[in-house]
Amino acid sequence: MTIELGKVSYDMRGSRCRARTTYLLPDGTKPRIEAYGAGRREAKDKLIENIEKKISEAMYAINPGANLTILQAVETLIEERAEEYDHGKKRLKRRPESIQRDRNCLKSLIKPYDIANKLLDNITVRDIDEYMKQIKKAKHDDKYYSASSLNRASVHEHN
Repeated sequence: MTIELGKVSYDMRGSRCRARTTYLLPDGTKPRIEAYGAGRREAKDKLIENIEKKISEAMYAINPGANLTILQAVETLIEERAEEYDHGKKRLKRRPESIQRDRNCLKSLIKPYDIANKLLDNITVRDIDEYMKQIKKAKHDDKYYSASSLNRASVHEHN
């Protein structure tokens, strides 16, 4: 995808260069988008990446689901989160252990159930309630799943 940038402002924030612009998205919004880099070129490249991400988010909002199953949507979310800035820990990206924990939850708490293959557009409240009842009864190594694991699954389910 080729992004044509209009006016981009650059300024230094400490030792980092910030690039900022506003961009008209397909959903009609015009947010201010910014990115940081060691220099102007890196900041501009990251700005273009951020714009592409915003465009894909806007396109998804226009056409929610886009024929994705829960399984595909959660896999995509995990991959996107792998590269995100971790605000809680102030890290440039999430640790591999955190991503692997999410993948393990996907494998054990979503994949085995019928809801994993349902299209996002076709999910009903009844489907989610049925799924939540199923995983509350689920066992892993002859133990029930912990509340934190179940919460992780339900958070992915509702996102």
